Amino acid sequence: MTKLPFDIDPEIACLLPSHTDEQKESLRAEIAEHMHVDPGVVGTWPCLDRPVLLDGHGRLPICQAEHLIFPTRTIKFENREAAVLWVVKNQMKNRRNLTDAQQAYYRGEQFLLEKKPHGGDRKGEKSKVQNELLIGETAKRIAEEHGVSAATIRRDAEFAKAVDTLPPKEKEEVLSGKSGKSKEEVASKGKPTKPPAAAEAVTDAEGVEVPEHARLAFAATKEINAVCKQIDAIILSVEEISNGPGGRLIRFDSVKQQLKDAKGNLWANRPTHVCPYCHGKKGKKPCECCKDQGWTAKHIWHQTPGNNEKAKRA
Repeated sequence: MTKLPFDIDPEIACLLPSHTDEQKESLRAEIAEHMHVDPGVVGTWPCLDRPVLLDGHGRLPICQAEHLIFPTRTIKFENREAAVLWVVKNQMKNRRNLTDAQQAYYRGEQFLLEKKPHGGDRKGEKSKVQNELLIGETAKRIAEEHGVSAATIRRDAEFAKAVDTLPPKEKEEVLSGKSGKSKEEVASKGKPTKPPAAAEAVTDAEGVEVPEHARLAFAATKEINAVCKQIDAIILSVEEISNGPGGRLIRFDSVKQQLKDAKGNLWANRPTHVCPYCHGKKGKKPCECCKDQGWTAKHIWHQTPGNNEKAKRA
């Protein structure tokens, strides 16, 4: 067999969904009927000895079996990571009927690839908050691109990392939806997640158990905390800009105060307590305090008769 003018990278090939027997036969019949093969895509980047096949893994063996020329076109990339990112985006753009697991996997891979590490000393607190800001912006941008939330993108990344550790056959079963495992089970390394009834109790700031319907609200405090850290990073960035050559007219103290006020608003109004009026229980009439959401913020909890004195003693 004639040696191919390009290499097949096993890691890149593993990113691509396998064709079913039906899909292979359909592709074979289409090529035989029209005697036309869509060009495959090969990629090159610096320090690469030979081009690498990025698209066309399904068409190549058919052309070899039928003794047909396999045409290709070449794309130049800055590095291997950029080529892999192209593969991921190309799958989401051109593959029809992707399963829910495949969509989550590719979104997660995109986030992991675009969440680039940044140079310099990343140990300082300033660097940490700035890096968290950049990661948050990346998650938000990819989320908007795909019409999902930033939290979904972060969960997709955990799922993608777990899928990449699976043997090829199991990986294929998970992504095709045939494994019967949820994305959450796969992300937790195959261990079944606890059903809500058996989940560990969640308590508020006073140790009161949070009702099930309010637990998502309390879980959202992590995201609020992340946004507050991003605001800290923005303040540091604005300070640098204001001290730079183009920052003479920037009123840094004013901007800083407004950002601090925004952060204070977020933090003060995060879920901290089970509603002291309905105690998180839904009744016939909606609770005027929590609107039947089961939770309230610390400053409102302190205003409740009895809790005010309790807060003073604490």
